[in-house]
Amino acid sequence: MKVGFLGALLGGFLLAASVAQAAPPSAVFDQTCAICHQAGGVGAPGEFPRLAGRAASLARFPLGRRLMIAAVLNGSIGRVQADHQTIMGVMPAFNQLTDVQACEALNYIASLDGGSAPPFTPAEVAAVRAHPMSPNEVNALARDPTVEAAAP
Repeated sequence: MKVGFLGALLGGFLLAASVAQAAPPSAVFDQTCAICHQAGGVGAPGEFPRLAGRAASLARFPLGRRLMIAAVLNGSIGRVQADHQTIMGVMPAFNQLTDVQACEALNYIASLDGGSAPPFTPAEVAAVRAHPMSPNEVNALARDPTVEAAAP
């Protein structure tokens, strides 16, 4: 009986330690996106688009959400408009992320400006993942006039 009690006690301590060390909401973004889009999604003018202040606007409508998910999963290549500048670039695909990890990154990005977009769900990511796009197709989607108008 003492072994059971000690095991339960140790298990409780380990659980408490893992909860206390839970990853911050920015963890996936920090590991996969921040190298280009910078900490807090501020971007690098002329090189990498700013996400803060833009992503929540995109995440408020279906085509914008599809673009955001597709860009994370499939990458993008070509020109995009951001902050009244044309940026020519390449974004790598992060299709190795699980649907949950992709949601964590997307939800963090959409919250950067205090945005009020509905949270991304694993099912939503899985639906986009089921229909892969080329990086050129993702770029074409980013240049859709409704998308460009939605992202300030």
